[in-house]
Amino acid sequence: MYDFPTSPTVEVCLFADDATILSQSRSPELVRKNLQAYLVKLKKWLTLWRISINTSIIFKKGNYKNKLNPLKLSRNPIPWCDEVQYLGVTLDKKLTYRNHILQTANKFRIKLHTLHRLLSRKSKLNLDKKSDEAHFWLNGYVNKQNCRIWSEANPQVYVETPLHPEKLTVWCALWAGGILLQKR
Repeated sequence: MYDFPTSPTVEVCLFADDATILSQSRSPELVRKNLQAYLVKLKKWLTLWRISINTSIIFKKGNYKNKLNPLKLSRNPIPWCDEVQYLGVTLDKKLTYRNHILQTANKFRIKLHTLHRLLSRKSKLNLDKKSDEAHFWLNGYVNKQNCRIWSEANPQVYVETPLHPEKLTVWCALWAGGILLQKR
């Protein structure tokens, strides 16, 4: 996607098959004008490459009363939204992440409820089966026991690392009363 359309008035952010088009200004009318001009350019590119878009969402930030006409892509209006989900995160117009946090907490409660029988004190599983430990190396070290790199070529460059790099160990246990978290 090296020929993806660009413009000095909008910021284009690409991630995998998602594209975000951003424009900022003190004037909502100017933002709309910049975005609409870019959408005309984008439509030409989509037509050239025979790409169709299955979802389009416009997200506005701010407290102003939005009396702007909706943007259009191929004569199809794109509605203004106060909340949008992008790359798994729910964004709201004030960027508080409130609904995202509530949704994530609710998903966690549902999962915890389904595990309640295994995690409760009456469970026949001992604490070793209900806990886990993870190590995070502070120097970027990769655990080579979980990651093997094979090559026919002899490496020309190598980096020496200390025998015991600094690390942070996190231990977590789940039980019916909540979560125990310890860092060492």
